[in-house]
Amino acid sequence: MLLEKTITAQNTFTDWKLFSAYQTVDISISGLSATTVTLQRKFKKYGADVLDVETWTADEETYFTVPSDAYYRVGVKTGGYGGGDTVKVKLSI
Repeated sequence: MLLEKTITAQNTFTDWKLFSAYQTVDISISGLSATTVTLQRKFKKYGADVLDVETWTADEETYFTVPSDAYYRVGVKTGGYGGGDTVKVKLSI
Protein backbone atom coordinates (compact mmCIF):
# COMPACT_ATOMS: atom_id res chain seq x y z
CA MET A 1 0.00 0.00 0.00
CA LEU A 2 1.33 3.42 -0.90
CA LEU A 3 -0.01 6.89 -0.06
CA GLU A 4 1.71 9.80 -1.70
CA LYS A 5 1.05 13.47 -2.26
CA THR A 6 2.83 16.46 -3.75
CA ILE A 7 2.12 19.51 -1.59
CA THR A 8 2.35 23.15 -2.67
CA ALA A 9 -0.06 24.74 -0.16
CA GLN A 10 -1.06 24.60 3.49
CA ASN A 11 -3.80 22.30 4.80
CA THR A 12 -2.93 19.53 2.31
CA PHE A 13 -2.65 15.87 3.34
CA THR A 14 -2.67 12.36 1.91
CA ASP A 15 -5.95 10.48 2.29
CA TRP A 16 -6.59 8.70 5.59
CA LYS A 17 -5.63 4.99 5.47
CA LEU A 18 -6.18 2.27 8.04
CA PHE A 19 -3.00 0.56 9.19
CA SER A 20 -3.08 -2.63 11.27
CA ALA A 21 -1.29 -3.17 14.54
CA TYR A 22 2.37 -4.17 14.24
CA GLN A 23 2.72 -3.07 10.60
CA THR A 24 5.93 -1.21 9.83
CA VAL A 25 5.23 1.99 7.90
CA ASP A 26 7.95 3.76 5.90
CA ILE A 27 7.81 7.56 5.68
CA SER A 28 9.52 9.61 2.99
CA ILE A 29 9.51 13.41 3.08
CA SER A 30 11.40 15.61 0.62
CA GLY A 31 11.46 19.19 -0.63
CA LEU A 32 11.39 20.93 2.75
CA SER A 33 13.08 24.25 3.29
CA ALA A 34 10.55 26.35 5.22
CA THR A 35 7.65 23.87 5.63
CA THR A 36 6.61 21.66 8.56
CA VAL A 37 5.19 18.22 7.72
CA THR A 38 2.92 16.50 10.26
CA LEU A 39 1.99 12.83 10.72
CA GLN A 40 -1.53 12.48 12.16
CA ARG A 41 -3.47 9.56 13.65
CA LYS A 42 -7.07 8.83 14.60
CA PHE A 43 -8.79 5.66 15.76
CA LYS A 44 -12.13 5.91 13.94
CA LYS A 45 -12.69 6.79 10.31
CA TYR A 46 -15.39 9.38 11.03
CA GLY A 47 -15.87 11.67 14.01
CA ALA A 48 -12.64 10.79 15.77
CA ASP A 49 -10.19 13.13 17.45
CA VAL A 50 -7.03 13.72 15.40
CA LEU A 51 -3.66 13.51 17.14
CA ASP A 52 -0.42 14.97 15.78
CA VAL A 53 2.07 12.10 16.14
CA GLU A 54 5.26 13.68 14.80
CA THR A 55 6.51 16.67 12.80
CA TRP A 56 9.48 17.24 10.49
CA THR A 57 11.15 20.43 9.23
CA ALA A 58 13.85 18.73 7.12
CA ASP A 59 13.86 15.95 4.53
CA GLU A 60 13.50 12.54 6.16
CA GLU A 61 13.42 8.81 5.42
CA THR A 62 12.28 6.85 8.48
CA TYR A 63 9.76 4.27 9.69
CA PHE A 64 7.52 3.45 12.64
CA THR A 65 5.63 0.41 13.89
CA VAL A 66 1.87 0.89 14.31
CA PRO A 67 1.00 0.21 17.97
CA SER A 68 -2.70 -0.54 17.35
CA ASP A 69 -5.15 -0.37 14.45
CA ALA A 70 -5.51 3.29 13.47
CA TYR A 71 -5.91 5.66 10.54
CA TYR A 72 -2.88 7.72 9.51
CA ARG A 73 -2.16 10.55 7.10
CA VAL A 74 0.77 12.88 6.48
CA GLY A 75 0.84 16.43 5.16
CA VAL A 76 1.04 20.13 5.92
CA LYS A 77 -1.27 21.77 8.44
CA THR A 78 -2.66 25.29 8.14
CA GLY A 79 0.19 27.69 8.88
CA GLY A 80 2.85 25.05 8.20
CA TYR A 81 3.61 25.80 4.56
CA GLY A 82 6.73 27.74 3.62
CA GLY A 83 6.15 29.57 0.36
CA GLY A 84 7.83 28.13 -2.70
CA ASP A 85 8.38 24.60 -1.36
CA THR A 86 7.25 21.59 -3.39
CA VAL A 87 6.97 18.89 -0.75
CA LYS A 88 6.63 15.20 -1.56
CA VAL A 89 5.35 12.86 1.14
CA LYS A 90 4.88 9.09 1.10
CA LEU A 91 3.62 6.46 3.53
CA SER A 92 4.11 2.85 2.52
CA ILE A 93 4.10 -0.65 4.00
